[in-house]
Amino acid sequence: MIFPLNGLGFAPVPRAAGHVAQMSARLRVSVKMINFVANMKKRLENIATKVKRWLKSLSFKTGAIVLACCIPFYILSFAQMLLPFSATTKGVLWAVLFGLAKTCQYGGLTILGVEGYNRVKSWLKRRR
Repeated sequence: MIFPLNGLGFAPVPRAAGHVAQMSARLRVSVKMINFVANMKKRLENIATKVKRWLKSLSFKTGAIVLACCIPFYILSFAQMLLPFSATTKGVLWAVLFGLAKTCQYGGLTILGVEGYNRVKSWLKRRR
């Protein structure tokens, strides 16, 4: 068996008593890592399936409420700039409140789904 030697050529692998045991240990570690990754993939797919099932069980009304919650967070994220706080505090408040607004927005849209989005869109058009 030969192995590359810093790109300069090839040299024979030294045969030592522990060499086979070392290779066997490396192989066992590799197999354990492959099994770990495969199990983790199955777990993540299982979690994703459960989340999808849970989101489908939520009602249109729940999605509309979560979506409506983003409005106060958007207002607060920009209105807090008028408060007499330091620039650092304002920046942190803005990031937190704006993040909550985006979370509510995307969460609400996810709960509503395509069907709910079309219902909200048609309801807004009828109001005009």
